[in-house]
Amino acid sequence: MSQKVGFGAHSNVYKDEGGRFVVKWALPDSVRQLRKENTVYLRLQGTPGILKHYSYGEHSGTAYLTLEYAGGSLLSMLDMAVRGIGCFDCLDLAFTIASTLPILVSIHMQGVIHGDIHPGNILVSSSGVKLIDFGSSRFSRDSPNASFNYADTYGRT
Repeated sequence: MSQKVGFGAHSNVYKDEGGRFVVKWALPDSVRQLRKENTVYLRLQGTPGILKHYSYGEHSGTAYLTLEYAGGSLLSMLDMAVRGIGCFDCLDLAFTIASTLPILVSIHMQGVIHGDIHPGNILVSSSGVKLIDFGSSRFSRDSPNASFNYADTYGRT
């Protein structure tokens, strides 16, 4: 792994040198959460707008999830636009948001509620818009994997 491309409260994400995939490494107390995220990615495999899942493993008290690399986040593009770098404009923003909606509909139809939609979790690449980071996701009450209070999803998409 050559370049750290993301981080959060529960993991760090690194891109391989060839730019083909990323490895998401769980922080020591977050293995269970990454295991759950792996389950969500497996359920959503083949869904347009969801990263390809390559592998998952646990080793020496930590866990990793290997996924397709798909470019930069909407957040980074907005940041560059505000600083006058690049050519991301209001029309691009509207198109990106509109492209995210069918992905959300599709995952909801498969019983997954993302739970953490924001510009940092929307990737924009040459292959289209991708939704990432299912660490806060939940299965809907109609899902075969449902095991939570439906009220937990209030205000989440």
